[in-house]
Amino acid sequence: MREIAQNECGISPIFILQLTHSGRQSITPMIAYRNPVYEEKRPVTDENIVTDEYLDTLPEKYAASACLAVEAGFDGVDVKSCHGYLFQEFLSAFDREGRYGGSFANRTRLYLDCVRAVKKAIPDNILLTTRLGVSDMVAKPYGFGTTEQNELDFTEPDMLIEKLVAEGVQILNVTIGNPYYNPHVNRPYRKGGYIAPEPAKAGLERFEYVEKHVKETFPGLLVVGSGLSYYREDLMERSEKQLRAGICDMVGYGRMWLAYPMFYRDHRKGTFDPKKCCLACSKCTELMRAKQVSGCAVFNEYYRNLYKELQK
Repeated sequence: MREIAQNECGISPIFILQLTHSGRQSITPMIAYRNPVYEEKRPVTDENIVTDEYLDTLPEKYAASACLAVEAGFDGVDVKSCHGYLFQEFLSAFDREGRYGGSFANRTRLYLDCVRAVKKAIPDNILLTTRLGVSDMVAKPYGFGTTEQNELDFTEPDMLIEKLVAEGVQILNVTIGNPYYNPHVNRPYRKGGYIAPEPAKAGLERFEYVEKHVKETFPGLLVVGSGLSYYREDLMERSEKQLRAGICDMVGYGRMWLAYPMFYRDHRKGTFDPKKCCLACSKCTELMRAKQVSGCAVFNEYYRNLYKELQK
């Protein structure tokens, strides 16, 4: 991958390994607490609630995985907390008893303990990063970073980011929402069977608003912006605009890579083809929600056939 990037694009990439615990989305769901909002689509029982004793074992596992990442040649390690996975779910475990629920300190304990464990396990020249769901866009008490009226509330996210910075996190990739519950929030789309309760413009503006807040509040933290794949032929112009405005320091692309893997190479060569861009149809999200490997069901034959089978 490094050779191809250098030879074909003239760039030296930085590879970051993302560590995550799928929690509620594991094959056998592992949950922080009973959440009636999420359980409308995927029922669970009290038996799926993980114990404090199990959680106590995770920092050591994260540290071991970080060591393997370094050995494999990665340049950084990302500790992920977003999209309803286990660490993110604990951030809203207001009613859970024990050391991992209730107070802010308890609800952030698992996430921060694993960040510390990873930091201790990696050399100083290895980047420590995180992808954080700044808001679940699910009304409190079943979501983080929101009010009871499901409005953005930066009080606890700001407190958490301050602690992440103090623990040595250098790069924060901003995301919001939960693709298993409200996919329109983090993946605004143009067409598809799912009916979004808001126009795509509202979601795109929310991303910029959240990213700008984080960057202004923590100017020394490198912020990665998200949600830009929607813009298709205007992708680069919109990305450059955000960078120039200081909304974020870097931009990240998700769906765009699935649809048009060589788009950045083509951009650098002046051969960028808008017809190959992501259609923002959310078929890749549908594959993910169906427990399949996510890919572009429009431009990639393998995923197109997989999607057709699911439709049958």
